[in-house]
Amino acid sequence: MVSITVPSRSGTRYISNIKNFAKNAITVDTLYKFSRTAYGKGLFIKFSAMVFSKLPTLAVYDPNNDVDEKTQLILSNLLKSPKFSLLSAGQFRLYDKFFYGPTIFNPVWEKNDMGIVAPKELIRLPPHSFAKQPSGREKYTDYLLGITLAPDGETIECWQTVGTNKAELLNTDDLVICQSPIVDGLVETPLIEPIIPFIDMLIYGWETNVQVMKRGAAPILFIKISNPQPACEANDFVSDEDYANMILENWDKDTAFSLRSNMEIIEYKYENTINLEIIEALYQHIIYTLNPASFFDDDSTRLGGSDKGKLELMAAFIGGIQAEIEQQLNDIINRFFLYNSYAPGYRAEVTIPRMNTGSRDLDLKEAELGAVHGFLTPNECRERTGAEGLDEESFKQLVGEWSLLKSVTGSTQVSTAAKTSFPDVVLRKDVLDADDLADDLETDLHQMIDEATKDIINTMRKARS
Repeated sequence: MVSITVPSRSGTRYISNIKNFAKNAITVDTLYKFSRTAYGKGLFIKFSAMVFSKLPTLAVYDPNNDVDEKTQLILSNLLKSPKFSLLSAGQFRLYDKFFYGPTIFNPVWEKNDMGIVAPKELIRLPPHSFAKQPSGREKYTDYLLGITLAPDGETIECWQTVGTNKAELLNTDDLVICQSPIVDGLVETPLIEPIIPFIDMLIYGWETNVQVMKRGAAPILFIKISNPQPACEANDFVSDEDYANMILENWDKDTAFSLRSNMEIIEYKYENTINLEIIEALYQHIIYTLNPASFFDDDSTRLGGSDKGKLELMAAFIGGIQAEIEQQLNDIINRFFLYNSYAPGYRAEVTIPRMNTGSRDLDLKEAELGAVHGFLTPNECRERTGAEGLDEESFKQLVGEWSLLKSVTGSTQVSTAAKTSFPDVVLRKDVLDADDLADDLETDLHQMIDEATKDIINTMRKARS
């Protein structure tokens, strides 16, 4: 009879807690988490400030393409509610476009006491609540899996998961899905999609640095087990491997464990390779990706750069986003004319003021010269200083207030002739003759050319160096 020897456990095993530091795959939760970080919030605040530098305006046109001031006033007043305002709707749309892609609105309309079907509330449904793929539906996007197609392959469905673990189908007749007209697939991808890998590395980099600080008290460990024993009565029916894993899973600066006789702690001497310089480089790459001015090959392509060429390119980029949001807001509020049985052809147009790419100093100089020499109207001067234009009544009120100031200070700011009419041009004071005016303008022009020449020379020297 052949003797059979059953092998026992021998040799050495190493058990480690390093698996606890592995990074996760990118999901909607990753996007949501980044939107809550200082980097995500900081980028969006700067971006939003450029898109919405001023309040959106509204104009209403009749079928003859003439402005209907009465209807415009009615609709403008209805849209002043904080629950249904142009600004909040536009900002929500920009936020979702930036971090998630599409925006899903639930506009609520209700007949008011005056018999007008009026906008009551514009509810924005959180995009991350559409992250779960419904049973029996195909996957059409990498992030908002709850936005899919019905079995007929044509009808868009929105499945929302809120509170429970079950996705519920919403009535799309009650919803407005806002997204870019250029979509590769069913759903718009987030504006930050190209930089998602860098975002993931950025978050992981910070987490790693925090872990390095913690590892001073609870470092990465290996437990060396010589001849590991299985569970038996001698070890309270807990095998050596299970006991070592229990120690590592609960390892902390405030916990203590006793090792078995065949166990030895081996501490991994970790050197931090993801430092703050690498994190800063990742962040700058994110900015460059979002900033079209990075086409210029120099070191001054930060958001909000002062170079005029870069500023104009950025303004064009922002203007494209503004135009898209304007059209989406138009689609929502133009239901007002349908619900209230207006004649076909009535429409409302939202305008988001564009970025001012002009030189602030030059604008102020033009306003000053225009006011002194009378070649600009009062409203043109005000616009160059950043103030809004005035109607005739407001202008008379302003003149009256300056008249009161005159009686107190004994000085005058405007002519008394301005008290009775709203002039087409600013009132002249000490008007110069044609020769003096030409000399002044020529001097200012030469000064501007000299300054521009110096800027060009400095830029070329910088590029060569």
